Parts: sequence; structure tokens; C-alpha cells
Amino acid sequence: MELYEYEVVAAEAGSETGLEGGLKAELNRLGAQGWELATSFALPHLGRSKHALLGIATPTVLILKRPLGATREVPK
Repeated sequence: MELYEYEVVAAEAGSETGLEGGLKAELNRLGAQGWELATSFALPHLGRSKHALLGIATPTVLILKRPLGATREVPK
């Protein structure tokens, strides 16, 4: 049975790792380290955000996985 380790990335529109931020670059960096996208989902919550409409923010949560012990260091 193969074992995995997981990474969680929360991306909110307008944030540093948001859709118009560095999300593509971050995913490419993680992909070069052996991570692959397992699933993603929206996580609406009440709160303060400069990008929230009526106080409801909806960040996208990305769950990535890679085989345990598959660490590859890539320069930033």
C-alpha cells in the first residue's frame, strides 16, 4: 500500500496566492516538488475580507498529495 503526504493551499481572490496572484506559480513550484492536485473545493465562511461580498468570503482550498518520501528540493 502506497503512503502519501498532503499539502493544503488556501487561495482567495486577490490574495498573494489568489487567482490573480501567484497561484499558477505556486502550483508549478509545488508540482516540480512532486505534488499533484488531489481535490479542491470552495470554503465559504463569514468574515472580514476586502474581497468578500456582504461579509462572506469564499476561498478555494486545494489539497495536494505526493508519495511519502518523494521530497524533491527545487530552488525558488
